[in-house]
Amino acid sequence: MEHTEAQEPSLEQQLAEAEERGYRRGLNEQIESRMNEPGTWEGTAPAATPTPGPTPEAFRILGATRRSIWDC
Repeated sequence: MEHTEAQEPSLEQQLAEAEERGYRRGLNEQIESRMNEPGTWEGTAPAATPTPGPTPEAFRILGATRRSIWDC
């Protein structure tokens, strides 16, 4: 059985296939490294101790409501 041009891939075809495999491997490695990074909201975990909320002085404006004409 003779080997013809149609049976064996040419050097250009082999190089193109090798280049495509390398390109895909690079993409897969990049995707894998991005998958191992923290997500958008994963790096913003709340602190171990909660931050204090607003003080009662901040709500002073709500504590002294004035009577209006509609409160009769």
